Amino acid sequence: MPSGAGEILMSVEIIDDAGGTVSASASWDTDGDGISDTGFNICGKTADFESVPPSTDITVFVYASPSSGCPDAVATAGVVKATFSTGSSGGGGGGGGGAVLGSPKAGLGIKDTTPKKGATTQATATLKVCGDHAGTKIQLQKKSGKTWKKFAQKKLNAKCRVVFQVVANFKKATFRSFWPKQDKDHRAGKSKPVTVTTH
Repeated sequence: MPSGAGEILMSVEIIDDAGGTVSASASWDTDGDGISDTGFNICGKTADFESVPPSTDITVFVYASPSSGCPDAVATAGVVKATFSTGSSGGGGGGGGGAVLGSPKAGLGIKDTTPKKGATTQATATLKVCGDHAGTKIQLQKKSGKTWKKFAQKKLNAKCRVVFQVVANFKKATFRSFWPKQDKDHRAGKSKPVTVTTH
């Protein structure tokens, strides 16, 4: 299902002929490497609009059996209904006339999570909802106690990714990528934390 130019939000409803709930997932490949980017899961229907990249083919994969997030689901035959929105005021994701702020889907991958102490490893920060975000700033943050502190910051390239060099001069550290809010259509985004342990 292709999203249109400027369409950054999507809701999905799956109507099964047998009347049951259906489990599915939505994904896309924004960097053209043949591997689907992480999208979102669906149990019958999405609770709200989800962020998607504009002008991109969105794949909705229907599971025949239940999933962990949808334990009673069973698929027979039916219809997958998708609604796209630009998120502008009064649009499908408006929520009473206001815009829905989607997540830019920040991600973080660390090349070696068990490096030798003092070695350098690479941390790749990404935005899966790229759109017009190329050139915006993204941070690599390091956890300190119960808070997160900026470790480094760079501008995203044309594919909305950037590589940080991390000198592993620690025993154990936890990192995440963090995209500060920089447009009116998206809230700030943060990745799942990744822990690096040296030896």
